[in-house]
Amino acid sequence: MSNTEKFLQTVSPNLEKYALAGNFDNFKKSVFIAISQSADLEKIIATPKGQESVYNALRTAATNGLSLNPADGKAAIIGYNSKNGPVVNYQIMKDGLVELAMRSGNVEWIRSEIVKENDEFDPPANPDEKVYYKPARKNRGVIDGFFAEMKLKNGSIMFKYMSVDEIEAHRKKYSEKSFMPEEAYGEKTVLKRLLNRSKLSDADFTDKEFYSDNGVSSDEALEKLNEKENVIETTATVEPVQNGNDDDSLI
Repeated sequence: MSNTEKFLQTVSPNLEKYALAGNFDNFKKSVFIAISQSADLEKIIATPKGQESVYNALRTAATNGLSLNPADGKAAIIGYNSKNGPVVNYQIMKDGLVELAMRSGNVEWIRSEIVKENDEFDPPANPDEKVYYKPARKNRGVIDGFFAEMKLKNGSIMFKYMSVDEIEAHRKKYSEKSFMPEEAYGEKTVLKRLLNRSKLSDADFTDKEFYSDNGVSSDEALEKLNEKENVIETTATVEPVQNGNDDDSLI
């Protein structure tokens, strides 16, 4: 039996206590895939301290049950070097945010898109109109910005736009060490901003994600949530370990 299998066998009973009802088996399979496909994560769980860090991240992940299978693009557990050693953080991706919003039962449809300089783009004139958006068929040009749009089942439409400069400023302030490419980061960030404003439910898919984007371990995220801090105003980072290369945020 591999270290990953032994580890999951040990922690599964406790994780199931936090898991979304009826979804634990699928979640557990996705955890195994995520860890077994990552040499970094397998290295981390080879030590007691690493196992504790992975368990804390999985406990957070189990609360919403999003698949951790990289092929699904819903959520991920990422290993970082911190001043106290390896830290494993849980991050929800764009498609995971969409799934959680749809689960609320209040959303008819939701999307986030990239706007480039040659696309046809006209923001809604009033809250009840959809955005006009038609990507150019060829030569779309450079990125101008990102938008997210959502229609609730009560008929109302919500819209949020962020320019590429706003996205870059947000990343520099909150997520400078994020591993995500520019386009994926922009689509996810504008979607999170929209969902933060929506107050669809008491679900924690925005608060925990804010902290995990900033290199904060799962335990720290849970502690901050319990303190009910303002997620928009709070900045928290983990100091990276200098390992002799330019990408010192990843193990």
